Amino acid sequence: MKNRALAAPLALAIALSCHAQAPATGVNYSNSTPAPPAGRINVNWQADTSRPTANLSANVALPVAVANCPADADLGTAIQNAIATFTAPFGGVVDARLCTNNNQVAETLTIAQPNLAILLPCATVADAHQVVIDPGMRNVAIIGCAYQGGSTTNGTEGGTVWDSTYNGCAFQVGDPADSTPTQGFLAENFNLNTASAGSSAAGLCFNLTQEIDLSNLYLIGSGSLLQTGLYLDGTGNYTGGRFDNLKIDNYGSGLVLTGHLSGSVQDDYANASTFTKLHIDCLTTSGYPDTGTIGINIVGGDGNTFVGGDVEGCDTMTQLGAAATSSTIR
Repeated sequence: MKNRALAAPLALAIALSCHAQAPATGVNYSNSTPAPPAGRINVNWQADTSRPTANLSANVALPVAVANCPADADLGTAIQNAIATFTAPFGGVVDARLCTNNNQVAETLTIAQPNLAILLPCATVADAHQVVIDPGMRNVAIIGCAYQGGSTTNGTEGGTVWDSTYNGCAFQVGDPADSTPTQGFLAENFNLNTASAGSSAAGLCFNLTQEIDLSNLYLIGSGSLLQTGLYLDGTGNYTGGRFDNLKIDNYGSGLVLTGHLSGSVQDDYANASTFTKLHIDCLTTSGYPDTGTIGINIVGGDGNTFVGGDVEGCDTMTQLGAAATSSTIR
């Protein structure tokens, strides 16, 4: 009788133990590929032992489109095709980091949708055309893959290098007609090279653009007196933002700030900008500055602040025009 009384609890304990070790429901314990779930989320399924597959159109947490880049295809077209998958004006992320074998842009790359982030590949990209951010396209970001577009072993390899041969503004942001404001533009971590461009080339040009955010960029010019590294024009209201850790080399004018310089409108210049750790090297011959080179040229500007950095080898380090007011240089 006593043995029977002990047997019942022991049997129950064994049963509970076996039940706890049984496979949990809903878990695939084999290596076979499960059937895709119902719903609208696009997922590329693969066997457990296979290499993960790049998802070309996932809408999981954020709208993300991985650019489709067959070898030697046009990077600009791949980026524009990816942008076309988004619903305006909500935007999304264009991930072109896999496009390391797409080393050209065959036509003007126009960004005509707001709220976009474009992730560029670790590659040198040749572009004989412009990159245009249309007027009014808010919150566009262009992001390279490495600090100032280089590596520790080579300043122009290993990162993102945009090699522009366009004889004008390589990157045109905002409205050259000075009518429609553009709020919010970010660029960081790439090398913009205009060394093989014409004498009228410029690196980045901003017209009537506010809340600009540039950081960790390296701009390299051709050595022409007429080339300009960074151009800010506030005509129509103002242009300005934050500029941090920029390296600008070999331009006739490293940085130009200007605006509406005549007529009844007052103070629509390059305004309210802060420049930190700005490093400009002008053109030199045999160690002497070339005549006419200007590091910082404030033709029209109000309330701009320069903190730290260095301006070297320029005929004129900093030039303040008649419409340059309230500048702080530390």
